[in-house]
Amino acid sequence: MQLLAAVLFMGLVITTLHLEVPLLLSIHIELILFLAVVGQTAYALVMKPSQKLSYSHPIVLPLLLVSLYALAPMLSSLVNDNLWILQDGEYKSLVKILLLAPCLYYLLIQPKNRDLLLNSIVFFYCVLGVYFMYRYFILGEAREFDGRPLLSIRHGDPNFLCTFFSMMVPLALLQAWRAVTANKRAQVALHLSAATFMVVCAFVTQSRMGILALLMGLGFLLTRKFSDSRKVAAVKVGAAVCFVMMVAAIALEGSLAQRFSDINDKSSADRLLTYENGFKVFADNPFFGSGMHKARDYFYANSQYPHFQSEFKPLEVHNTYLSVIAELGVMGFVAFAAILIWSWLSVWRSQNPDRYFLLTSYFILAMSSLTVGISYKDLVLLHLFVLAALASPKKVGTL
Repeated sequence: MQLLAAVLFMGLVITTLHLEVPLLLSIHIELILFLAVVGQTAYALVMKPSQKLSYSHPIVLPLLLVSLYALAPMLSSLVNDNLWILQDGEYKSLVKILLLAPCLYYLLIQPKNRDLLLNSIVFFYCVLGVYFMYRYFILGEAREFDGRPLLSIRHGDPNFLCTFFSMMVPLALLQAWRAVTANKRAQVALHLSAATFMVVCAFVTQSRMGILALLMGLGFLLTRKFSDSRKVAAVKVGAAVCFVMMVAAIALEGSLAQRFSDINDKSSADRLLTYENGFKVFADNPFFGSGMHKARDYFYANSQYPHFQSEFKPLEVHNTYLSVIAELGVMGFVAFAAILIWSWLSVWRSQNPDRYFLLTSYFILAMSSLTVGISYKDLVLLHLFVLAALASPKKVGTL
C-alpha cells in the first residue's frame, strides 16, 4: 500500500495532470497520497521491530538534512517579515516535498522496490513529455517574444522542463542497461525509446544550458567502462544514437541553431542582470538573506533595468546557488549545499556498477542549475534523494 501510494504521488507531482481534473482537486488527492506515504513510513519506522528507527538508521541523515533546509526560509522570514512565510502556499508545498523526500529515499534503498519506482518515474516523465508536446504544438502555449514553450502548468518554464527531461535521460538509459544484462529485449527497446523521447523534449525547449549539460553528460557516459559485459555495448549504441541526434539537431534545426549562434541575445542579457541583483541582495543580507522568492523584488533597483520596459515582471535570480544564498543567506545556503553534497557523495562513493549513470544525471542537474533557479522545485529535490537512494548498497543496515 505504501509503495502504491508513493507511485501514485510521484505520478501527480511529475505529470500535474490532476490539476486539470476538478474532482481530484476537490478531494485533495495529492494531500491524501502524501499523508498515506508519510504516515505508513512513520508507522514502519516506529512500530515494526525489524525496521525500528535508531541513530544508525539510513533515513536519519536525510531527515536531518530536510529539516535544516525547511527551517532556513523560516529563519529568513523571522528576521525579515515576522514569519509571514507561514502563510505562503509555496513554502507549504516545499515543506511537504521535504517531508516526502526521505520517505521516497526509504522506499528506494530497499532493492525490491527500485525497479517499480524507477520505471514508474521514467514513465511519468514520458507522460509529462507527451503533455508538454500537446500544449506546445497543439495548444500553442509559447512565449510571445521568442516562440519558445511556456506552458500554463506547474513548472511550465522551458528551462525547468529541459532540466527535468535532461536529468532523467541517464536513468532511462540505466534501466535499458539493466534490461540488457537481464536479456529483456522488450524492456531495452522501451527504455531506449523513453530516453530518446526525453532527449527530443529537451531539445524542443531550446534551453541552451540544459542541452549543453545533456551533451556533455552523455559524452561522459559514452567514455565510461561500467561493466565488462559485451551486452553493455547495446546500451552504449543507444546512448550514441541519442548523442548523434542532439548534435544533428543543433546543426540542422533552424531556430535551435539560431539560439546558440545568437548567444548575446536579450535572454542572456536579462540573465546577467539577475546575477547582478543576486550578488547585491546577498551583500545587503549575508546571513539570513532577503527571504524566499524576495530577491526579485529588488530586481529593478539593483540591476538599473530601464523603467520603460517594466511591463515585464521582475526576474528571479537565474542561478540556483546564487538565488539560495541571496534569498536564504549563508544559513540557508549551507543547508541546501548539505543536501547537494550528501547526494553527490552517495553517488560518488557508490560501488554499484551503474554509478556512472547516476553521476551523469547528477552532473546534468548541477550544470543546468547554473542558469536557472530551481532550489525550491519539488522534482529537483526529489531527484537528489532518488539518486542517493539508487547509489546505496543492495543490503542496507536494518532494512
